[in-house]
Amino acid sequence: MVNDIGHAVMDVARKMATLQKDLKIIQVDVMKNQELLIDINTHLTHSVTTTDQRSFNRSSLNIPIETMDELKNIDAEEDKLKTLYQILKRDSKSFDAKRTTYLAMKTVIHNRLAEYLNMEGRRGDKSAFSKFKICTIVIDSVKDHFPHSSILEIKGHISDWLKQAPKRK
Repeated sequence: MVNDIGHAVMDVARKMATLQKDLKIIQVDVMKNQELLIDINTHLTHSVTTTDQRSFNRSSLNIPIETMDELKNIDAEEDKLKTLYQILKRDSKSFDAKRTTYLAMKTVIHNRLAEYLNMEGRRGDKSAFSKFKICTIVIDSVKDHFPHSSILEIKGHISDWLKQAPKRK
């Protein structure tokens, strides 16, 4: 009986040694795959950046937008909205959804105009930013960078940014 236990322990020890070797091989494979993914990502980022620079003309946009008339004008033209989306997708990435939203809003809306906007247009004589297509463009560009962020969360960040406009003069 003791002999059987000794053989069982030796079998388990051999199997553990084999599993440890297999685990080390898998770890090496994972590291190689991570390096390959980094190389692929770097290549894709480079090719997307190169493509994006050729695919839109920023000179058609005067950003940040300073007046309601400019806002309505850009909001009415699909080509300008597409260009704005490409600019935000390329230039407004930060380390989290809040900072990315703030950066996108700073890129799009001038503080003087932001003082006359809020998300829903309910208080005073402010206009509802959520009614403009540009709001959707900002949300979509942030969602591209942070797909797990909810639309409600991003709208909250936009609302906060708009509320802080008078303090940023």
